[in-house]
Amino acid sequence: MYGRKAIQAYGNDEENYIDPDNVEEIDREKHFQSIVSKMQDIHNIAMGNINLAQLKQQRDYRTRHTGKNAPYKINDKVLIWNSRRADRKGGKMTRPWLGPFTIVWIVKSNIANKC
Repeated sequence: MYGRKAIQAYGNDEENYIDPDNVEEIDREKHFQSIVSKMQDIHNIAMGNINLAQLKQQRDYRTRHTGKNAPYKINDKVLIWNSRRADRKGGKMTRPWLGPFTIVWIVKSNIANKC
């Protein structure tokens, strides 16, 4: 481009360098195989990085959510946030919480287990 010779963008392998002035001398099959092998190497590195990232995300998710699914027990007293208050203007004198309420049953996996 602009009257300059092309420089190799990937690595410093002299054997994979293509001189645009000597296109006839290129062993096209060898060049094609070198490109394919580099693509496979890059793909393997990317897949390894993706797997490591997924394992880290899985571990972080489990540390955040394990043991927190049922922090309440039956007959515990709880307060519920008054969401009606949150979307109205004013209301500074109203209570932010409703309750106390008593837990009667706990829902697990969208199935109510009444005790």
